[in-house]
Amino acid sequence: IAAAEKAERDREAAVKAEQDRQAAEKAAQDAAEAARAANVAHRTKITRETVAGLVKAMSEVHSGNAAEAEAIAKAVVVAIANGELEHVRIIY
Repeated sequence: IAAAEKAERDREAAVKAEQDRQAAEKAAQDAAEAARAANVAHRTKITRETVAGLVKAMSEVHSGNAAEAEAIAKAVVVAIANGELEHVRIIY
């Protein structure tokens, strides 16, 4: 009887340990997903601010319309973000 009780306690402990492991894994995945979402939001904010700054800088010398200026600014920011322009980078 004692061996059966010990076996049952061991089985219950193993089940609980597995549930705890799964809960910890889920929490880690949730935290990683939240961190990725925060990073995307941060990078989007920085990119928008950079585009706005370029549009403002171009407004003084660009004779086209605002849509053209924004398209040019976006192209420049994408080129910088993709590493296509040497000696220039965006620090996120």
